[in-house]
Amino acid sequence: MVNFTAFEKIIDALGGLDVTMQVALRDPLYPLGPDNTMVLEIPAGDVHLDGRTALMYARTRHADSDFGRMRRQQKILMAAREKLLSPAVIFAVPALLQFAFTAVHSDLSLEEIGLLGCALPRIGGAGITQHLMDYTMTHAYKTRGGAEVLVGDPAGMAPVLALFGAAP
Repeated sequence: MVNFTAFEKIIDALGGLDVTMQVALRDPLYPLGPDNTMVLEIPAGDVHLDGRTALMYARTRHADSDFGRMRRQQKILMAAREKLLSPAVIFAVPALLQFAFTAVHSDLSLEEIGLLGCALPRIGGAGITQHLMDYTMTHAYKTRGGAEVLVGDPAGMAPVLALFGAAP
């Protein structure tokens, strides 16, 4: 788990991230605080995101939906992976380690983190398969408080869960 400030600093320590926007993104109500919003606009095409903009890009959901937000978060993770594998990142390692040890919370041991870090270059982009939930994997539910939410549907999620050897 990474807090928002650390997320921004990690992305900035990497020199920002490059993403390709298939369509422009516009959130007219991006939240800045309890009673404050702004218009978030990111144009279509190849875009360079600093830490703050990458966080807004990953968090916004008013531009489309929670499913769109999940897709953007995966895009950020893949862009960060690509950046971490670039030769220039060697200069960012001290800053990244500083942020990681103070702001990233994980139940992984240092040994497990090291093993994952060493494995990262051996996993080619083609070896990573991404899956996202969509509306076919959910059903509508109304909470006691009256909120309308989507809940995972075991039958809808079964095909993806089976890929991981998990039962719904």
